[in-house]
Parts: sequence; structure tokens; C-alpha cells
Amino acid sequence: MVSNLIVAICAVIPLFFLMLVGFAVKKMRLLTELELAHVNRMVFKIFFFFMMFYNIYTTDLAETFRPHLMLFGAVGVLASALIGGIIICLIEKWRGAMIQAIFRSNFVIMGIPIISNIFGDDQLAIPTMMIAIIVPIYNIVSVFILETFRGGHFYLPTILLGVLKNPMILGAIFGTLFLVLGIPLPKVILK
Repeated sequence: MVSNLIVAICAVIPLFFLMLVGFAVKKMRLLTELELAHVNRMVFKIFFFFMMFYNIYTTDLAETFRPHLMLFGAVGVLASALIGGIIICLIEKWRGAMIQAIFRSNFVIMGIPIISNIFGDDQLAIPTMMIAIIVPIYNIVSVFILETFRGGHFYLPTILLGVLKNPMILGAIFGTLFLVLGIPLPKVILK
């Protein structure tokens, strides 16, 4: 049991260290607020794309493709949103934001690094494939819930277009296409 605790602590400490570095950068004013916004945008639009692409492209699809696990994850997110929605509608005034807080996680930002720290980078294929399923569900259900409780208009084609423009989804799509079509990439590019 103590060994499990040590593994958990060792998996989380690097994330806290990175947060501490980010906090220090902000406190020391090494970057302006505008620069921080640009760096955040760059990480989301560029680095997440390449992370998804690389993790899927370098995987053995026959070994890692698990449709039952993907279905389980999708059903879990939808069930959490539904059950959370029912409970929150009975007890809370600020419904949309609360329901979204129940089912939407930071799986990409926190989960992937923790999995990498525990199991190694070579074990990221399955969680990455889960991201390709979970992130679109998060986005669609979140917009549906927020628009419903705001009294807005839920227009699925616009939402789906936004989901398709998500860098993580684009990275997963391109990574899968390159993998399935057998498009070779030189090792120097993969490095």
C-alpha cells in the first residue's frame, strides 16, 4: 500500500513543480499578461495537436483500439451529465455551470501527464484514443447544457464544426489517418 502511495506522489509531484514554475514566471513578471495569453493559445492550438498526433501515430492500433472501453467512457460521461443534471436541477439555482463542473474534467491537462509519469510515454495510446471520444462529447454536452439553462439556441452543426476545429480532435484525426494509411514520417520529424 505504501508503494502505491509513493507511485501516486511521484506521478503528481512533476505537475505541481510545473505549476510552481508557471506561478514563479507570473510572479516574477517574466511574461506579460498578453504574452501568457499567447503562450496558452500556442500550447492549446499547436502542442495539443502534435501530442495527439504523435500518441496515435506511434501506436499499434490493433493492440490499443478498444471500442468497449471507448463506449464505456462515452456512456460514463453522458451518465454523469444526466445524473448530475437531475440532482442539480432539484437543488441549485446556477444549473448550467454546476452540471458542467460535475461531468467535465481536466483529463487532457492532468490525466495524460499523470499516466505518462506512472506508466511511461509508450502507454499513452489508449488514453489518447479516449480523448478523441471524450473531448467531442464534453464540448457538445457542455454547449447543450449551457445554452439550455441560458435560454439560448442549441445548433448542432455549428457545435460539430467547433468540435472538428479543436486542435486535439484534429491531431487525433490526422494521427489516425497517417497511421491507417501507412504514411511514413522520418524519425527525425517524430523526434
